Amino acid sequence: MNFNIDSQTLYPFLIGVSFIVFVLIRRINDGKVFRNAIETDGVVIHEELEVSNTGDRLYSAIIKFQLKDGEWITAKDRNSHYPKKYLDNNNVKIEYSVDDHSQIRVKGSDRQINLVFLAIGAILTAYSFYLYIAAR
Repeated sequence: MNFNIDSQTLYPFLIGVSFIVFVLIRRINDGKVFRNAIETDGVVIHEELEVSNTGDRLYSAIIKFQLKDGEWITAKDRNSHYPKKYLDNNNVKIEYSVDDHSQIRVKGSDRQINLVFLAIGAILTAYSFYLYIAAR
């Protein structure tokens, strides 16, 4: 078998697979952290702006919520986003880790980005297969 693949076919494949692997790793990591998650209501206090070394601007929601035992916790959402997504004093459903109460996420907030990354990855991978088959 001859696997002579040009860069026009290889690059979309590698990028597509990278997108898919990114989502899978993210889901595995979230699965470990939120394996024993508890769902509750929270209130967005504000959104904190973070600027990276490269100048990227991302917002993270600071959320106040109550544990089952009545203790109030304030923590930062694991998922960052741009532009601002929540209004101050906005009620949200969250999940928090039983093992580490500072690990929280707004319920369903990462679903859209995961679907976008999976779709892009699948399209690029399928496109690279199309190019490979068409070149034969």
